Amino acid sequence: MLGSVARKGAFKNMTWWDALRFDLQIFYMLGILATLVLGFQFVMMFFGFGDHDVGGGHDSHGGAHADGLSIVSVRTVTAFFFGFGWSGALAIRQGYSTLVAVLIAFLVGIFFMAIVYTLMRTVYSLWASGTVDYKNAVGHVGDVYVSIPAKETGSGQIQILVQGRMRVVSAFTKAGRDLVGGSKVRVVGLIDQNTLLVEPLGDSKPG
Repeated sequence: MLGSVARKGAFKNMTWWDALRFDLQIFYMLGILATLVLGFQFVMMFFGFGDHDVGGGHDSHGGAHADGLSIVSVRTVTAFFFGFGWSGALAIRQGYSTLVAVLIAFLVGIFFMAIVYTLMRTVYSLWASGTVDYKNAVGHVGDVYVSIPAKETGSGQIQILVQGRMRVVSAFTKAGRDLVGGSKVRVVGLIDQNTLLVEPLGDSKPG
């Protein structure tokens, strides 16, 4: 009798979360966390912060990834877990096995990842080809955001104020040494419309 009462009391104290299967808890946890992170990222981007998405790749002198955006970045990975978590939870709720749910979740996650990647490429393209004229950055001083290899052997990124807005821009240097993150540089020219040529602050300008 006492045992039955104790079991009923324990059941009443069990929360909604505790009553879920472990695999369903994992899916929900991934979905909820990804939703919060993704929402925060897009709110920050809307208010002009976080224009740069970590994980960009670079080609020499403005190649396919000169905009600093890669298929694998903070936003795209977050989008993957958003799709993965919620679709996996829905699949479990519909009665699918854990293995099938994981497969469905993976495919949906890839789909969401591709959507966000395409969206971000469009946004970055609009930013690059819109009203921003990086000629206005020539002569201005900025900070190295991603290290810039010496002698134009590869690109890095600088953070600089252009037309009243802080931007992260791809950059090369002719300097004989790498320009490490956090160091000051001066813009001395353009490689192309979206890529700058910089020198270490204090060095003479290249001829």
